Formats: sequence, C-alpha cells, structure tokens
Amino acid sequence: MKIKKKERRTRSRFVPPILFRSRDTTCRLPLSLFHTYKLTAGIMALRRFPLMTPVDEEAKVFRGFLPVHSVEYLIQVHLPGNSAGAQVYGGAELKHMLREMDEQKLINRLNQCDEITLFLSELKAMLEEHETFKKSKNGLNFSATKRYKELMGELKQIGFDKVSHINEAMDHITFKLQDQNGRVHNVKTHIPPGYPLTPLKLILDGPSSNGSSSNSMNEGRDSNKDTTLTTTTTHSTLHAAILYYYDWIETFRDYFVCVDELDQHVRVLDPDQPTGKDAWRRVALKGHCSLHLELDPKFPRAGLKAMRFYGSEKNMKTLQQLWESQAEQWSRADTPYKNLSRIFGDRMMTKVSNSHHHQQDTSFDVECAICYAYKLEHPDLGLLTPDVICINDQCNRGFHPTCISEWLRSNPTTTRSFNILFGKCPYCSEKITTKEIL
Repeated sequence: MKIKKKERRTRSRFVPPILFRSRDTTCRLPLSLFHTYKLTAGIMALRRFPLMTPVDEEAKVFRGFLPVHSVEYLIQVHLPGNSAGAQVYGGAELKHMLREMDEQKLINRLNQCDEITLFLSELKAMLEEHETFKKSKNGLNFSATKRYKELMGELKQIGFDKVSHINEAMDHITFKLQDQNGRVHNVKTHIPPGYPLTPLKLILDGPSSNGSSSNSMNEGRDSNKDTTLTTTTTHSTLHAAILYYYDWIETFRDYFVCVDELDQHVRVLDPDQPTGKDAWRRVALKGHCSLHLELDPKFPRAGLKAMRFYGSEKNMKTLQQLWESQAEQWSRADTPYKNLSRIFGDRMMTKVSNSHHHQQDTSFDVECAICYAYKLEHPDLGLLTPDVICINDQCNRGFHPTCISEWLRSNPTTTRSFNILFGKCPYCSEKITTKEIL
C-alpha cells in the first residue's frame, strides 16, 4: 500500500502542458473525464504499449506511459483528425526532449499516423533517435568496427533466421518475416555509412500508414515498371525498424488476406504481378466482360471502394442489374472474394489451371480474337485491352481497337463515315462499328 501511495503521489504531479500542435486550435481534456468514458476497441491495438489506454469513446485520445530507452514518460496523445493535427501532452522532461527536435519534421511524420500503435512506434523511434544522436555529440565515436558490432548485435537480437539476404558492404539487408497467418513479407533496409548515428531507411511493400495505396489502373501499370518502394520510414535502430514493420503488418493483415484470396481463386487480368500497394484488381467475367474493383486497405471487407464493368453494352447492363439487386447483401463478415462469388456466381472466371484444355476453353473470353493477346502496347494510345466486343451473343468475341480497325480497313466491304468504320465481325459477320485508328 505504501508503494501504491507513493506512486499515486508521483503521478498526481503531472499537469499536461502543450508540447506542440500542428493547428491553431488546441484540445485539452479535463482530468475528471479520464474515468468516465468506456474502453473502446482502440485498446486492442496497444499490445506493444500496455501502459497506454484510450480515454475517449472514439479512441482518438490516449493516456499512459511511453518507454524511451527504458525510461517511462507520462504522455497524452491526440491522434490527427479531420480538422486537427496530432497533439502531444506530457511533463517537463518530455517537453524538453521534443523542443530539442525539429518541430516541423516531427509534426509532418506524426500527422501521417492515424492509428495509435503506429503513432506511438513512430514517436518512440524519433525520441530514441534523438537521444542516440545527442549521445554521439557528447564524444561518442562509432568506428567501422563499432558499427559492425552494433549491427551484428542487432541482427542477433532480431534473429539471423529472418535474414534472407545481406550484401558484402552490409548496407542493404533483406528480411523475410511472417505474419500471424503465415504470409511472408519481404522488407528491405538501407543502412547508411553513419549508422547508428544516421537513421536507416525501411522499405515496405504495401499501403502507407494512413491507408493510401495504388488504386487506379494507370497507377498500377506504371508501378509494375518500378515496384521497389511503396512506403518508407526512418528509424535510429534496426531492431526498432523491424518492430515498426511488425506493427505495420498487423494493421493491414486483413487487407493482405483479402487480396491474396482474390489472386489465388480469381482470374486477375491486371496487374500482371500485383505488389502489396496494389489495392485494385481487374478480374475476368464470362462473356468477355471484366470487373475493375478497388478495396480500402484499412477496411477491405467493408465493400468495394470503387468498381466498373467492361465488355459489351448488353452484357454490362446485365451485370450492373445483378450487382444492384445483390449489393445490399454484402457481408462485412466475409471477404471480398466470397461476397463477389455470392453475387456473380459462375460468371466469375476462376484462376487459370495448368491444364492446356482448360486454357483453350477460357482464352477466347479474355484475349483478342485477332492477335490472341490480352494486352497490346500502342505508341500513342498506351496499353490496350480487347474492349471492342461483338454484339452477337453466340460470338461475343473481343478485339483490340487497333486490331479490329486494321482488319476492317483491309476488308473491301467496310464503309467509312468520317473516322468511324462500319464492317462485319471476322468470325460471325455480325455488324461491328469502331473508331478508325491509324
């Protein structure tokens, strides 16, 4: 009881002054309200910071103790919202530490974290980075040998079994880490010559901490040319960087589950080789149609963030009506794949098997019926897909705009009105119309 009374006396001295603010408005929460709100789901995200607890109903304000180099600092955090940026309150020691840092850099980095675990991990890493740098200015000289020992010590702490590649200069290390579902994540680290005095760079293949990602077809196609970087952050120690990455994996674990399930069961037309940041897919539907869908990385089961059908006007109208009649039955308890399968049924094309016969049966529903390819690069129009569809239900073949244009121009029965070609389908002789492309 004496210890508890002493501890209560020590903590009661805390008066939460403003350390910094990123907006002109400041939020102060009276101490009397700290015990009146119910605990929310935000407390489930604090397994790494068990001394922190939410004090409001929306889990936007947290109070507790933040460990920095084995020293616990009393702190109150207001996560960034729609109208206000991140705010931090604390005692004199923490206030002094933050005043010594680059305030604008601190605000910019913390405002990108709208989830408490990532916020605290980032703040902890920045404080430890600052403390390490202060010690170096007081006469610590990290030679190459010390750098090597520091690095090997951290690798031993992380576990050499998690290291998949390390170059001779030891400035690029790739880790292979597994999440709770067994999914393997490759994380690359760049270690500068001045490490540990100079922060290292952590390269993550996935959405950023605020949930942003590549979600358009043009962005996705461009990203396939350079998929080396999606999200970067800096940390003072390699061990802190890996801990941050584990928190990041946990935040988007359900997102990876959902996109992996789509890639495993559905025939994905785009992107060719999806990366972690690609929250969109173009999946094949029967009748030479396709569906472009986008997911919200933070809430992948909540429904489609955006969608669009491709194909003949008649088939697209049927699919649109089917979607409108079944969309209300979307279940947040199920993955996007299960919901789409329930809505579209056998209209969704499954992933192509290794069977040559199976490939022949489904290729005409995807590829151009003239060049037998799905994608075609055009110097002026960019990447083309077979979007010109024959209106004959018995034929229903698709063609690249350039392929069918060249075919019709070579046919003497084709007529022209300005830049519009009127001809016949190469397979069924049904009337087909397209814009002339030279």
